[in-house]
Amino acid sequence: METTGLTCKIPLELHNQIREEIYASGSTVSKFIEMATTSKHPRPRTATRKSP
Repeated sequence: METTGLTCKIPLELHNQIREEIYASGSTVSKFIEMATTSKHPRPRTATRKSP
């Protein structure tokens, strides 16, 4: 999968809260953002077979 960067400005308090959650779960910023966005916007399913 091809990837790219994402940059945004968020309140410092929110940043600290997210960092603590990422650290506590042993995750990464990338995985956190992926989880957050896919829970709000699931990837569309692709058809694996044709319907008659």
